[in-house]
Amino acid sequence: MQMFVFTNQEKIFGASGAFFSSKVKELAEQNNSSLFIFPSSVHEAVLIPDKGSLSAGELVDILKVENRTHMTELEILSDELYYYDRIQKIFCRY
Repeated sequence: MQMFVFTNQEKIFGASGAFFSSKVKELAEQNNSSLFIFPSSVHEAVLIPDKGSLSAGELVDILKVENRTHMTELEILSDELYYYDRIQKIFCRY
């Protein structure tokens, strides 16, 4: 499974930038795919091209487990999965 990590240069509090950066849109176009946006912490988001191999439900389950086992309460950004639709050029929440 192909994944990309999105953060800022400082690698702190960079996850929210995924929703404001043209880089996400560029990545979707380069991969000819919409993207799941997995907020792995307040510091980074993992972008996963939607190639049909994983369901949103599976990714939400993984996200919840990761948040509870590998993050402090202050590092958790969200238990929600987001999606960038390459065709409609919109972000949405699963």
